[in-house]
Amino acid sequence: MEDKLNQLKRAMKRTVFADVKFTDKQKTAIKQRLVQAKESDEEVMIAIFRILQEEQSGYQIMSSLIRRGIEKFTEQEGILYMLHDLEQRGFIEVKWEQTEKKSYRLSNKGRRMLAK
Repeated sequence: MEDKLNQLKRAMKRTVFADVKFTDKQKTAIKQRLVQAKESDEEVMIAIFRILQEEQSGYQIMSSLIRRGIEKFTEQEGILYMLHDLEQRGFIEVKWEQTEKKSYRLSNKGRRMLAK
């Protein structure tokens, strides 16, 4: 989070907002909003379930999440761990194609969970 704020600060220095200063109170409020804006694991899981109503590759899932504004995994490989966890719990099924490409689809258990 600090990195995002530092990037924002550097960008602002190069623009017309160069003279804007944030008070400590404002900085704290911004940080709190950023933390609150983060998606929960449940929200990400529901989004993945909706995406996987059709068979998708890991890259397609990631792209769909980003298009939906979910950026939880943009800088890390956590999406792979989450997909693996959902597979282990029986919510999604994995299929290996001949090109050694892995694709994912929602299992019956995952469909029931999404319906809830």
